Amino acid sequence: MSTDLATAAVPEAERPPSRRRRPDPRVTWAVRAVAVVAAVVAAIADVAPTGLWIADRAWTAAAVGGLVILVSRATRNTWLWMTALTAVAAVGSWAVVPAIGALVVAAASTTRPLRPRPYGAVVGALCGIALLHLPPIGPHGTTAVVTVVAVAPAVRAGYLRSPRRSRRRMRIGLWVLVGAVLLAGASLAVAAALTVSDLTEAVADAQDGLELVREGEQTEGARHFDESARRFDRAESLLGGPLAAPARVVPLMAQHAEALETAADSGRRLARSAEVAASVAPYRDLKADEGTIDVTAIRAMQRPVADAAASLEAADADLESARSPWLLDPATAAIDEFQTEIREAIPEAVLADKALAVAPALLGAEGDRQYLVLFTTPAESRYLGGFTGSYGLLTASGGEVDFTVTGAINDLSRSSDWRTRSIEGHDEFLSRYGKYHPERNFQNLTVSPDMQTTAEVAASLYQQTTGTTIDGVVVVDPIAIAGLLELTGPIEVDSIEFPLTADNAAEFLLRDQYILYQGERGDRKDRLEDAGRATFDALTERSLPGPREIGRVLGPIVDQKRLLFYPFVADEQDLLERVGALGRFEVPDDTDFVSLRTADARPNKIDTFLYRTLDYTVRYDPGNGRVRATATVTLRNDAPPGGLPDYLIGPDDGVLPLGTTRIFAAVYSPLRSTGATLDGVPVGIGAEPELGGFVYSRLVAIPPGGTATLVIELDGTIDMGDRYRLEVDHQPLVNPDGLTVTVQGGDGGRTPRASSTASVDDGVARIEDDAWEIDQQHEVAFG
Repeated sequence: MSTDLATAAVPEAERPPSRRRRPDPRVTWAVRAVAVVAAVVAAIADVAPTGLWIADRAWTAAAVGGLVILVSRATRNTWLWMTALTAVAAVGSWAVVPAIGALVVAAASTTRPLRPRPYGAVVGALCGIALLHLPPIGPHGTTAVVTVVAVAPAVRAGYLRSPRRSRRRMRIGLWVLVGAVLLAGASLAVAAALTVSDLTEAVADAQDGLELVREGEQTEGARHFDESARRFDRAESLLGGPLAAPARVVPLMAQHAEALETAADSGRRLARSAEVAASVAPYRDLKADEGTIDVTAIRAMQRPVADAAASLEAADADLESARSPWLLDPATAAIDEFQTEIREAIPEAVLADKALAVAPALLGAEGDRQYLVLFTTPAESRYLGGFTGSYGLLTASGGEVDFTVTGAINDLSRSSDWRTRSIEGHDEFLSRYGKYHPERNFQNLTVSPDMQTTAEVAASLYQQTTGTTIDGVVVVDPIAIAGLLELTGPIEVDSIEFPLTADNAAEFLLRDQYILYQGERGDRKDRLEDAGRATFDALTERSLPGPREIGRVLGPIVDQKRLLFYPFVADEQDLLERVGALGRFEVPDDTDFVSLRTADARPNKIDTFLYRTLDYTVRYDPGNGRVRATATVTLRNDAPPGGLPDYLIGPDDGVLPLGTTRIFAAVYSPLRSTGATLDGVPVGIGAEPELGGFVYSRLVAIPPGGTATLVIELDGTIDMGDRYRLEVDHQPLVNPDGLTVTVQGGDGGRTPRASSTASVDDGVARIEDDAWEIDQQHEVAFG
């Protein structure tokens, strides 16, 4: 009797099993059968504690099988705890089904006078399967914590209630496992310590090699890449060898071993492909020499450069796959740094790959090419940029580029009967711009803001006029010519008394020529044509710098859309799109968009004195996507009332005072207009569909020294979720514009948060640019 009382005083979970009761063999075999089935089911689960298939199957099978054995010996209250917590954690996923099943079995066991082990085995099996498939809960690692908290009481109780011999075996197995894990960790630590120097130096060598190649030092760059590859190779041999192999089968360690080996392998392949590219793709020698580029050399570079680009993309993908939320911060930081450097290099490598792939065809190596060049001036604006004053023809044959035909654009349009010319396949263009009669007045070829439309119309009309088929269209303005002269050096023009240089060409072509030759309009036109011809003659006859210097000089000009090129081959268009020189204009339907465009309505060059600001105020409701916007356009005319040639600030026709600008102001938007005012007075406004959206335009007259303010109210729905997005498309004119964007919440009461481009004050996000010259994209998140 006293023994029974002493036993009753010990908690059930800590009581040793009775020595007087022999286990029923049928129960033992039933528990083992459940354990085997559960282990098999766990082994086929999509769970990867190490990333190695065999090791993952072994770990999950052993964990669930062992859990079944231990839980079968545990107490019923631990069963209820484990199943209830698992069921709560599994809500929202299919894992809740086995979890609830386990809870039902655990509850049913309480109706039995004795604790049936097969019930516990089923509880362990169902819970084990459910815990392997828990949905994400809170921060990373929360599911692991929930699993430990759920099973720990049952595992402890099962261990305590196991026979003494079984407990001894468990302890021995546990110590062996701990020893193996410690040995694997020590091996990995030794491998990492032996490779850290090589990895650090390998990355440094690769960075040095890339910088040297960019500077044109191909041979020295190749040497650095070769040394980098050797160091990465040594590191990979250690990290992928026997020393680090044990860690590959241990959870947590496996992820670190995989990340280190992947980084070393990716670095080796990158460095080796870069070394080959640097050796056989001499960018320094890829230059135009008297109008000729070596197409054979370009073709020799294509494969190694393509391999280098592919290696960068593959390395980025490999490093991304090696990421794991279980990596420690130092390992994650190292991958972040390496991957950031790779991602910074990918665009340049892909661009070089695409450029080399299409360059032979562009240079006439696969058939002669002819490109129409339109010389424009934003001193007399059109919606693309500026009025077309003259033209030329670039021909390319086998890598040799020549500038052949040139002349005034009006002479071209008058060279045949305009009534024999027509514009086909551009109904929207004709509906809006037919009144400008571009088929008769070629100076209006750039009236559309879309370069694709401009190129297609110009090529068609040129072919109808001359019989020559055009393969692409180039648009160049005076600021772009100044940039080209930075590459060629100064040019001498017989009809101009001084050399044209990168410093004086833009000012001369935009303004000074109209003052210097105000009484000689025909001579002035000849000088303009001479300047354009001389610039392109220099481009096609002189030796030019390499791609890096060309990119440095022309990059900002292309960003401002002052140099556009639209070829008629899709692969070539893709390259020019990447460079930013294609000039396509399209109003998107999945983001807000605004573009201010102006076009001179009088035959003068008064837009030299035009200053514009756009104030775009937005209310956005993330709940329903409603966008209410106000576009406030302020136009300032700084032209004087006299003292300059009529052709610059006139005409002096008695209709409007000298110095008055008469201009079409247009705003492009995906939203519909609900009203407009001009200088505070309500006015009607032209509304037409164009290029995927709407264009709202108004003819405005501004006296010398005066301003005009056009306000357009806009409204519509664009579902952008919690992030308001805006694209602001810019028109290249003489003077930079001013831009202000303000964004606030709509009726839903939500407010914007600050971003990399927007500050927030009193619930209003604000973006400002006092020298707006390029397209912009902005995003404002709402809290």
